[in-house]
Formats: sequence, C-alpha cells, structure tokens
Amino acid sequence: MKIESTKVGGAVQVPNINAENMGDSTAWTKAVSAETETKGQNGLVALRSYFLLASVADMKIAKAKEIVETSGADKGLLSKGGKVARHYLALVLDGRDLDVSPVTANDYAEGLEMCVAEHGSLYGAYTAIMGEQEPKEMDLEKMVANLYKWAEKNGIAGSDVLAEVARQNGGI
Repeated sequence: MKIESTKVGGAVQVPNINAENMGDSTAWTKAVSAETETKGQNGLVALRSYFLLASVADMKIAKAKEIVETSGADKGLLSKGGKVARHYLALVLDGRDLDVSPVTANDYAEGLEMCVAEHGSLYGAYTAIMGEQEPKEMDLEKMVANLYKWAEKNGIAGSDVLAEVARQNGGI
C-alpha cells in the first residue's frame, strides 16, 4: 500500500492524515523518519508528523506507548502534538453533534491545515496554546536524588560523585 504524503520544505515527504495512514504503523515510522531527516530543523515537518501521530493516539487506533515503541517517536513531542491536535480538533468540531456525525480522520486533517495556516512549527503552535512554560525550580533534595540516580545509572557510587563535587567547589 502506498503511503499518501505531502512534500514539505522541498524534499521531505510527510505522511498525510487519512484513515489509511492512521492505521498503518509504516506511515507512523515514515512520519518520525521525516522529522529525524530534518534533524529537528524544520518545524513544519515536526508539526505535520506529530499531529498525525497524536491523531492516531487520540482516535484510540493505538496507544501513545505503542506508537513510540513502533515508530521511535519522541514521547515529549507526541505529548505536545496531542495537545495541539486536540485544540484544533475542538475548533473543527465546534457545535457539531457527534452522535450524528462522529469524528473522522478528515476532521484531524482539517485541524492540521488550520494549525499550519496559523503556525509554522509544533513548538509555535504548542506555545500559542499552552503559553510559555517557566522552568521548574529544583530544590537541593531533588538535585541530590537526581545526582544519585545518574551515578547509579553510570556505575559510579553516589558518594564518590558528591565528594568530587565538594572537592571542585572548595569543600562545600
């Protein structure tokens, strides 16, 4: 089966949102590959790719975890894509009786095109919807806990890492 795609940025093919692509894990992988191919430099490719993947999860064709495992998608980008896709889907569905006319792949495709007309990137769409997020302050207890986790993961004793930090900072 041929995956229907749109050429973005001159060369990169991104699978379209349609019922066939949404149900085809090969299309999911192609969407992730398109985003990877641009090395994250083409925000429109990321927007189209992750809007498709988020639509698959939102329609419950596959769970987000399955999409990540099958395609290699980035969990954070998939989450952002989900927030963006649901926002634009709500605009498309505004006032519609879903009992009479249920949600379809075409509704997500229409939402994507509305989003693309307003934003050139997944990040731009996400921040327009969610606002700028302030980095979370981390207290000393959390920093030390993260340091111990990192040390353990890397086969180093946490106490050795703390001793080295203290030594480099004049014995704090």
